Amino acid sequence: HRETHKLIAEALLKYETLDSNQIKSLYETGKMPEESELELDKEAHALSYDEIKTKMEEKKVLTIDTMICDLRTVSEETLQSYEKIYISAMTVFITERTQELFHRYPVDLDAMAVEKLDENVRLVEQNGVYKITDQEPAGAPTYLTVSGQLQIAKGAEKALESYVKIVVNGKAIYPKSIEKALVGKLTCNGAMTVYPDDAIFVEKELIADKVFAARAQENTAYYTDRKAYLLDADAVEKLAEKHTRILTGKAIVAESLLDTAALLLDEDAEIILVPEGCSCVKGDVCLDQKLVRRYGKKLLITGNVTDAQTGVAAALEYLQVIGQAMIPESELEAFESVCESCSEVTTYKGKLLRDIGELAVDQKLLEAAKELTVVDCGCVRVVEGVTAEQIKDRLFLKDCGAVECAEELQGILRLQSDGVGAFSGKDCTKVDRSAAYA
Repeated sequence: HRETHKLIAEALLKYETLDSNQIKSLYETGKMPEESELELDKEAHALSYDEIKTKMEEKKVLTIDTMICDLRTVSEETLQSYEKIYISAMTVFITERTQELFHRYPVDLDAMAVEKLDENVRLVEQNGVYKITDQEPAGAPTYLTVSGQLQIAKGAEKALESYVKIVVNGKAIYPKSIEKALVGKLTCNGAMTVYPDDAIFVEKELIADKVFAARAQENTAYYTDRKAYLLDADAVEKLAEKHTRILTGKAIVAESLLDTAALLLDEDAEIILVPEGCSCVKGDVCLDQKLVRRYGKKLLITGNVTDAQTGVAAALEYLQVIGQAMIPESELEAFESVCESCSEVTTYKGKLLRDIGELAVDQKLLEAAKELTVVDCGCVRVVEGVTAEQIKDRLFLKDCGAVECAEELQGILRLQSDGVGAFSGKDCTKVDRSAAYA
């Protein structure tokens, strides 16, 4: 959840104060609640000329604080009506005409990027996944901003002609043949994945089961930027007969199928073997009795271990974790003795509470838990009346967005915390933005 905490810290820097609903929304959805954005009048979408004009009519000194600000149609008459105009934005769009006007009027412009665009270019913003396909007709000139993932299909060159610029904050995925059409057009603040033109792109993890094998085309490559699972003997054999290729950075392969599976995979792929008699468990799991009853005592876990029930690790015969593990301190020795490998192991003390938008820590909770570790929470509020003696060596915080507590408790909590976005002696609604990156 480090990305979530970064979002909260950035929101504090932008808005100065956040209430608990806003922090909870950032934690759970990654976005400010719509009503909050309206109240703050600091929308995350581009401000239109009409919205800017409305702001300008409200007062003689104008302040605009937004992510994207479209100033291409601002008139000289509007600028004349203000003594001072302050504009702070991530990206500002202007024309040659408005740029010249800003030099003649008291406009204080603070932006990470200033883009010159003709007035006829439309602005499109998309959160999540945005796809440009070969079926998309050429349209009006467009400036596209994607916060998430951009997928461009093979044969989409004609559709790309409509885009004057594409900015991706996240990940861009496209076939090799599209590269030339994107030169000077695509800016990616994140990762770019280019796959061979003869491959079919698979959005999710590739599960090479009987259904996939039956549908797979002969002499065809399938590409995924996630994991591929080759665990079914009949399916792997059928795919080999079809001369199917699976292009992936990481493949989970049953040890008994290695020779055949290797024929399907690219030679650069990392292969993780699942030993004979071992169950492959996909995704994040809690190491508990229910998991053992379902999968047995020999486990290869492809995600993270989010917790471990007392005594379960000691009962296992084999364990391998591809991701990370968070376990009780008391289980560390047993876990390490059985676990063949794990990317990272961290421990916690006492009772574990995690993935909570807003948590109030009072005397009753501390007394009931004895020791309490709070992980990945949006806002933690230590209620009035809790003393330093009660939290010393008993309350531990990790990767939380904001913490509200009495000023005399902040010192000891900082010593018992890791990865907290901001501390405040006030309500979480008024977190000091200067502490956002403390």
